[in-house]
Amino acid sequence: MKTTSLAFLLLISLFLLIYPISALFDKNTYIIGGEYILHKGEVIRGNLVLAFAQVTLEEGSRIEGTIHSFSSAIDVGCTLTGDISSYESDIKIEESTNLRNSQPSKGLLPFVVLLPNLARWNIADS
Repeated sequence: MKTTSLAFLLLISLFLLIYPISALFDKNTYIIGGEYILHKGEVIRGNLVLAFAQVTLEEGSRIEGTIHSFSSAIDVGCTLTGDISSYESDIKIEESTNLRNSQPSKGLLPFVVLLPNLARWNIADS
């Protein structure tokens, strides 16, 4: 149990170290923790990177990029120009979603860890 917990904590730490550094060089939108809803008519240009978040992408919204998720719960009903790359995430894909490739992978662990709102950052906002 200790080995599994330590490995999980190391994986979380690695994610939190790598993604913020890469945020300085790209135009991705990052959501870490909390709940987020992309409403009808809203557009995210670039990739959507999620960690420990609960996200609803409503029908009529659009993501012009790929969704990358780690331990998140995602309800996908939007138009998606890219793919979904997930690890340990719970993903519900609505009939209205248009995906380029097959269904995303589920991961190895049978649970998702959600956290309160920790960070929400888009390079276009700064």
